[in-house]
Amino acid sequence: MQTALEGFKVLESDPNFSPIVPYYITQIYYKQKKYDELLAYAPAVLDSAKNNTTKRVPEIARLIGDAYFIKEKYSDALPYLEQYHQGVPKNEISRRQLPVGIHLLQNWGL
Repeated sequence: MQTALEGFKVLESDPNFSPIVPYYITQIYYKQKKYDELLAYAPAVLDSAKNNTTKRVPEIARLIGDAYFIKEKYSDALPYLEQYHQGVPKNEISRRQLPVGIHLLQNWGL
């Protein structure tokens, strides 16, 4: 995966690939469990995706929200997870994660 990441970073400035490459870089950071790198990189990717009205917005929001959730930064995770939930069909994991995050914030102040 590291080789792919390095290759995508080279393509980031190529106008033919620059619209899609940041999405894959974000996914690679997530798969590598490099959550700090993902959190430093992906919010700008999400903002750019919103401006381009891409259908990848919910997935990027989920990756950011999951990274915050894993790092136990629930209040930071919540807006991203809510954005994800608004944009995709509900599945079993997503139906559990958002309520758990809300519960932790409301009852424990996390």
